[in-house]
Amino acid sequence: MADDKIKLSFLEKFRDAFNLKDHSDITIKTDTTEFHAHQVILKLRTSFFESATKEESGFLESEDKIVTIEEHSTHSVWRFLKWIYTGDYSDESNNIELGEDDDLGVLKHCRVYALADFLGAPELKQLAAKKLSAAFSSNWVKADFPQVVREIYLTTNKQDKDIRGAAITSAKSHITELLQMQDFKDVLLDVAEFSGGLIIGASTAVLASRTPSQCLTCTCVQKYNCNSCGHMHY
Repeated sequence: MADDKIKLSFLEKFRDAFNLKDHSDITIKTDTTEFHAHQVILKLRTSFFESATKEESGFLESEDKIVTIEEHSTHSVWRFLKWIYTGDYSDESNNIELGEDDDLGVLKHCRVYALADFLGAPELKQLAAKKLSAAFSSNWVKADFPQVVREIYLTTNKQDKDIRGAAITSAKSHITELLQMQDFKDVLLDVAEFSGGLIIGASTAVLASRTPSQCLTCTCVQKYNCNSCGHMHY
């Protein structure tokens, strides 16, 4: 059995392979930067690279081993590759090396999530959603929240309950101050799925907190169906 020091040394060398030109057999391009990567590592982490690099796939990437990722920020691609090689990514910016300003605030996690969805990396989606939820709790900025909600619902679908749920939970926690903002009211009108999720969540919480109601003139107890679990309550 390998001891912990040997395992740690192996993992450190694996991390050192990030953006290392030696032995690289695929290039990932963005608007401002090129990254050197390794197909075998990418294929272990994402379904996109498993398909795109097969010769029979017909993808241009399978011929020249250059993958161009458009419509996603360079910082998102950088964080994606950091996760590929280390299992995590940082909130810190890398503006000088990447030649591009970083995504602002918690939007960096939203955009990592969107890229992970595009590239077929469900574990990275989970990580980005958790980081977003943690950021909402530790560094919530009221002025940024409407834009964050719009982006989340523009780049995800109904199956992405983790990241959408993080937005709804945060909104419920700060609803009083949010309702004082016209930008947030506009979001409620424009983004129906967010508004619906917020209302359903609030209604479920109210029903869950209800106490039995007994008639004052007899011993009967009022019944009601819970919208969350569907059970009859007394």
